[in-house]
Amino acid sequence: MGAGDDTISFTSDTNLDGITGADMASLFSDVEELDFTDTDLTGSNVFEIGNDDIDAMTDEDNVLSISVDLSTIALTDISVLAQSGATIDTDNTVGNTRTIDWDNGTQLIINGS
Repeated sequence: MGAGDDTISFTSDTNLDGITGADMASLFSDVEELDFTDTDLTGSNVFEIGNDDIDAMTDEDNVLSISVDLSTIALTDISVLAQSGATIDTDNTVGNTRTIDWDNGTQLIINGS
């Protein structure tokens, strides 16, 4: 995309059910934030994303933020995966923010509002 922080925002008519981080990584590059605040996951659906997906869609910092509306997507509805031999070092929730760090330096920050 470009310099700075690039955000992909999803509208209320976007159905995230069945969409994964791998799908996002195949579509986007050099993205720092996915904004899911205007959409939702239904039933028992989760959004799966792993370190390989994040590394493929972000810049060289390998840090991705996902914004969610906690009335439609819980912090735990984002399911994190360890891919290509990486392991999850930490998965911490403080208030409305969940931060996941992998041992290869990849980071995912989920911000709820």
